[in-house]
Parts: sequence; structure tokens; C-alpha cells
Amino acid sequence: MHWGIILIKIMMNKEERKAYNKQYGSDNKEKQKEYQKQWYQDNKERILEQTKQYRLDNKEKISERKKQYRLDNKERIKEYQKEYNLDNKERIREQSNQYQKEQYHSDPLFKFKMNCRSRTRQAFKQKSWKKNGGTEKLLGCDWKTAMNHIEKQFEPWMNWDNHGEWEIDHIIPLGKANTKEEMNLLFNYKNLQPLLAEDNRKKGDRIL
Repeated sequence: MHWGIILIKIMMNKEERKAYNKQYGSDNKEKQKEYQKQWYQDNKERILEQTKQYRLDNKEKISERKKQYRLDNKERIKEYQKEYNLDNKERIREQSNQYQKEQYHSDPLFKFKMNCRSRTRQAFKQKSWKKNGGTEKLLGCDWKTAMNHIEKQFEPWMNWDNHGEWEIDHIIPLGKANTKEEMNLLFNYKNLQPLLAEDNRKKGDRIL
């Protein structure tokens, strides 16, 4: 800052300095913006390190502050999220599809969930019935328990990486269901087994 400006500010009282700073900021927005940008670039490493250390030292405080902000601004956040989703439909859809694609090929549990949900929708649709309840509810247990049940029946060569060479089979085929209640029972995890893909396709609606 120029010495002349410094001397002028020294001679001002508190209110005058406040008014002067406000006016100066208004008259020099671009200049200050450029100065702040340059200052940040010159001190970037130090700022990032200080910010990181502050977060480490104040985890609980920051978490509580975020929680309180969400509680105090529920409607505002909800409205912002709604508007953001509307303005970014395509981008969100693409990101979601990409995420699901990556998870499908890297996370066996995610792949298991997706396959079960798809098979459930398909089975009820073929019968022109409306599915009651979520797929996990129909399984009669949580996803991990159902997945472990499948793994316990693996033949030595089976693993989740070669899923496709084998398939998840319903021991009593879903096609045997004559009512929605029967269909619900056939989706129970105890009716699932891993089966060589070729054998599963040959099996069709027969009970082996």
C-alpha cells in the first residue's frame, strides 16, 4: 500500500477508516481480486498445509458445525439440491452410469445386488405381477449373508472373478410359481445356488 494512503488512514478515526476501506474496496474490486489471486498462488503450499492441519486438529468441531448447518438450512439445501439435479440431469446420469459400471466390474457384492435386482424385476414382469417389497427383503436376509451362502456352495474352481462361467441359480425355478406368494418364497436366499452357466441354461424350469 502507498505511504500516502497509510498516512491518510492514520489520521482517520475508526468510523472514517471503515468508510474509507469500504469505498476503496468498491473502487478497486478487480485490483484486489488480482492481488488476492496472486497472494494465494505465492502462498498456496503454506495455506494448504495450514488448512490440512486445522482440519486434523478440529475434526469434531468441523463435523459438529457441518451438522448444525445442515439442521439450520434443511429447506435451503433441499431446494438447492433439487435445482442442481434439474440443471445437471445428463451429467448426473452419466456419472451414475459410469460409477455403476466401474462398481459392477470391481465389487462382487455390488454386482451380486445388481444381478439379483434385475432378475427380480424380470421374473415379476414375466408373470405380470407387481413386486411387493425390496429385493433384499425377498431374500430374507441382508446382501452379505446371501452372498456368503452362495460362496459356501462354490466348487473349487468358482470365484466371483469368473462369475459368468457360473450363474446364480434358483434351485426351484421361479417359473414354477403360480402366485405372488409362491414367487416371494422362491426368492429366499436358501433357494439359491451357484451353477455352471451351461447347466443352468439346460436346466430351464426343471428341478434338478
